[in-house]
Amino acid sequence: MSQVAPDQSQSRRHNAWMFLISFSAAVCMAGGFAIMGVAFVFASAVLFDLSQVSVWTVNGIIGIASLWGFVWVFSRSWQVEKRLGSGLEIDEPPSFDNRELAGIKMPPQSHLGPGWDLLQQ
Repeated sequence: MSQVAPDQSQSRRHNAWMFLISFSAAVCMAGGFAIMGVAFVFASAVLFDLSQVSVWTVNGIIGIASLWGFVWVFSRSWQVEKRLGSGLEIDEPPSFDNRELAGIKMPPQSHLGPGWDLLQQ
């Protein structure tokens, strides 16, 4: 019999689903990029008569880029799933303008653009 509390079990199940979703998204992106990249390299090698060294070098670069893309998509998807699970927005924009940090006072602007506020007077 399981000695795990119900909320802890549900949290583990949620983490397993988050992992599965993030892993699947990362595999689809990285796998698709790698397959298309390698196909392009081999087609170019046949068309332009490239050497084996250049083919292996470019394939290595594609492999590194695919691995980086896998890690990035997995971590980003994990972050998004955690935020959505917590009831938060995916990304919250900053609530301040950088000009306010520098102490620059900006006049209020019309949403219609410059000059429109003169016509309304």
